[in-house]
Amino acid sequence: MTAPMTQEQVLSIPWNSVPPPRAKLFWVPSDSARKSALARAMTSALASGRSALVVREWGVWPSAEVRPLFTLARRAIGSDADVNACPGQEFGPEDGDAAVALVACALYFCWSFDLVSLDRVCGFYVDEDDWICVTGTDGLAKRKLRQCLNQLHLEPLSPGDRLALLGGSRLP
Repeated sequence: MTAPMTQEQVLSIPWNSVPPPRAKLFWVPSDSARKSALARAMTSALASGRSALVVREWGVWPSAEVRPLFTLARRAIGSDADVNACPGQEFGPEDGDAAVALVACALYFCWSFDLVSLDRVCGFYVDEDDWICVTGTDGLAKRKLRQCLNQLHLEPLSPGDRLALLGGSRLP
């Protein structure tokens, strides 16, 4: 069952939204067809249980956003919640199309977000600078999610890219 999640509900998810320092980072594809494929693969990898889309930042690249599209996608699944009021969206195994639509919007709009399993401690971390990684503490589940990314042949970030994007910080 899909349901919007308020900031308070999002904060109650037992999830650390910071990728581990040695996480393998991949570039998010720039073209929309590959972003659509990525959205389908990400949601499919988590489809066996409950999951949540948690939007961390929006409005970073306003020229990439068509926020009414996200609102219309939410409205199609019975919710009028705006991303400002409800930055999260919970999905069940039966909500595949809704999950793909909302994750695709987040990818197209260059939002920072997590797509996390609510049953296991694992998920995808996507940054507004167009990189993605798998994170969490459930090793078996993380391997499955990494396989999902590997099957899409995403380009890994080079050490130089990583340093330039993260400014030498101790984050990923």
